[in-house]
Amino acid sequence: MMCTTISRPSSVTRPRLLSFQDSLWHKSTPAAVRHADGWDEGSDGWATWHGYLATRSSPPPLSELLPGKWSPLVWSIVPDDRSPETWPLLNRLAKVRPGKRTHKKADSQWTKEVEVWLADAAGEPPTSNLALEHLAFCHALAPLAGRLPAALWWELTDYLYQQATAPLSETPGDHGPLVRQLFAGELPLSLAYVLGELEPCRSLISVAREVLSTGLVDLLDGQGLPHATRLHLLRPLFGCWTRAAALAGKWKKGCFSSEARNQYEWLVRQAMRLSRHDGSQILSRDAEAPWSAALFNAALHFGGDADDHEIARLALPKGKSPNGRPPKLPDAAEQSGWSELAVLRSDWQRSANLLGVTYAGEQVHGELQSGVQRFLAGTWELDLRADGRPAPMIQPWEEVCWFSDNDGVYLELEAELEGSFAVQRQILLAREDRFLLLADAIVGKRKADLDYRLTLPLATDVKFRPADETREGWLIGQSRRALVLPLALPEWRCDPREGRLSGGTDGLSLVQSRHGHALYSVLWIDLDPRRQSQRYTWRHLTVAEQLAIVPRDVAAGFRVQIGKRQWLIYRALTSKGNRTILGQNLTSEFLVARFDREGEVDEIVEIE
Repeated sequence: MMCTTISRPSSVTRPRLLSFQDSLWHKSTPAAVRHADGWDEGSDGWATWHGYLATRSSPPPLSELLPGKWSPLVWSIVPDDRSPETWPLLNRLAKVRPGKRTHKKADSQWTKEVEVWLADAAGEPPTSNLALEHLAFCHALAPLAGRLPAALWWELTDYLYQQATAPLSETPGDHGPLVRQLFAGELPLSLAYVLGELEPCRSLISVAREVLSTGLVDLLDGQGLPHATRLHLLRPLFGCWTRAAALAGKWKKGCFSSEARNQYEWLVRQAMRLSRHDGSQILSRDAEAPWSAALFNAALHFGGDADDHEIARLALPKGKSPNGRPPKLPDAAEQSGWSELAVLRSDWQRSANLLGVTYAGEQVHGELQSGVQRFLAGTWELDLRADGRPAPMIQPWEEVCWFSDNDGVYLELEAELEGSFAVQRQILLAREDRFLLLADAIVGKRKADLDYRLTLPLATDVKFRPADETREGWLIGQSRRALVLPLALPEWRCDPREGRLSGGTDGLSLVQSRHGHALYSVLWIDLDPRRQSQRYTWRHLTVAEQLAIVPRDVAAGFRVQIGKRQWLIYRALTSKGNRTILGQNLTSEFLVARFDREGEVDEIVEIE
């Protein structure tokens, strides 16, 4: 997808807004301003104009419209696009207040700062944070009129107007969509808001509405989710569109089309769905998508419904849990084939078990959070060899199955490998039972010696501690630990067959080997802290068909026991058949079930 950015002029010679002459002023501008004479320093016209800006009551400044500790522009700062001067500049400009001309020292300080910024900005390539600096000066134009010489104030205003109306060229770039929304959408909208008395600025509202609306529709999937490759821009874009929604209250038509407005309202919920325990965004570095109470409060005000406000109480920091049972809310899990993104979430509580997964191209990136503790974070690396030769991916991942109900959330992905093999990745987050099942089924059209390795990067504060005599281990975090069982491996280390589970600098690594048409690798991660002290075990189960034992490259079964609770896992690796396992007669392809107190099977997920 090509992204539009701003073609910025290199010349410091800029067209003057004053060249509009009779069409400069909108008819709503006070007559005293429209009929004043002269716009140079010391003229009656300039004195009338900056005096009017210092005393007008409408529109309210951005800092009052969206109150908070910091300028609301910082919501869209991208860390790896940050100039060290950007953050302090945004907050310094947000504190400039209208008033009469101050003493000469203050005037000279602002004069020098604006002159330096104009000179530097004219030669800089467009970035998202440079666009934020443009916006900060735009929102400070009214108070700066009382602090700058007339010629410099008009030069600054002319320059910002030129940037808001500059021709666009299409260039690729990770931040291109954000740069476009800020420069070509929010900047003209802000000029129309701040200087609506100037007809050229006021007329920019239609341009801004088109760019902002197109951005919301094109960059989101129809349900408020971005593509996985744009996930790092979600919070900055969310900030841009939320500021736009706040400014749009000045106009009856707002700044979004009806379709774009619908997308923004969906985005409010998706931003909460993607939030970690601390409010930062899952599947991102913490600094990339930090928590901002002011941003979410504003978004809920301008785009949230009754369900969203209840979700915020449960999912966001400092939210107040409802008294008694939480109300019936929309499903906390979500998957988008267009976005190549899935959010497996047990519920809306901050303490929820949460797995975020992206599967764009040949990589699966996942992050597992349980309450305050993050366990996994990074790209899941798959290495498969068939008869000693690498079997790389030749067709990218695609989603083949998704569903979510009260028992669990299930995602299945598939990719084609070289050598007539495929990998089918199964991910199940059990809600009530509080475990995560990660399984890879390697299936082929021929027999081979299959050597499999899966590496799951650990979060920065997590270590893997293996058991001494058995093959399980624990993910040990700062506040919580999780039991990991490699179900396809023998439980005892004294049995050297088939593979190993280990931890290292790359993360948690599962290695398996098998000769046959298929290999099934399964990791069970227990996420219930109440079970951590209970005894546990797991076993391979015998699968039979027509009174004959089925080979493990045809079907596989396992039993897991923790304390008094037991579960059954079954997977057919070739065609389905009428098979028996642990006294159960199955014709399905995949089954995960719990045993109830009477010993009956209660399915969590079953794929026919």
